[in-house]
Amino acid sequence: MSAPDHPQPGLRERKKARIRAEIRAQAMRLFAEQGYAATTTEQIAAAADVSPSTFFRYFPTKERLVLADDLEETMLAALAEQPTDLPLLTVFLQAVRTGLSRTERQSETQRRNLIAQIPALREAQSAELDRVIAALARALLTRTGRPATDFESRIFLGALTGALHAALQLPSPTGDSLARALSYLESGFPLAVEPSDSVSRSNT
Repeated sequence: MSAPDHPQPGLRERKKARIRAEIRAQAMRLFAEQGYAATTTEQIAAAADVSPSTFFRYFPTKERLVLADDLEETMLAALAEQPTDLPLLTVFLQAVRTGLSRTERQSETQRRNLIAQIPALREAQSAELDRVIAALARALLTRTGRPATDFESRIFLGALTGALHAALQLPSPTGDSLARALSYLESGFPLAVEPSDSVSRSNT
């Protein structure tokens, strides 16, 4: 059984999306031309032909402009589109892959480079990814109809978010990194049941 279709955005939503995209496009252009630190929110607003107050309605800070990739909304929408008869981890992985593919754009490489170069952005992105993963995991659990407060639900959410957090801490995390983490979680963590001296015995 497939999830129901979602209505197309109306004129107001499309206009807001165009303004948001133009602000980000002009910001990325200015960052490339004069550097992130030297670019002000006023300059970005002027380049996008909007007022500073309009800029702040879309992005509360310059940092948020770089970090905002609409990942949570995109992944939650992708999750809602998944068939209801699939295993939870399969649904989650497909939603993540769909969400990541939909957030790809021409400015993505530049955005990632900015985050890699600026420590404050790297730290903020890590916190944002953890938040998105937690939101997606909670949304996944609602598909089961189970309360998020029971024991099994709490353990499942903790294991799922913990596994993905660890995968995202790898030097160059990718969609495949998340897939491997989910596969290992689905297998029941074989390492947890190995004899504690198995490594030392295998080296003798």
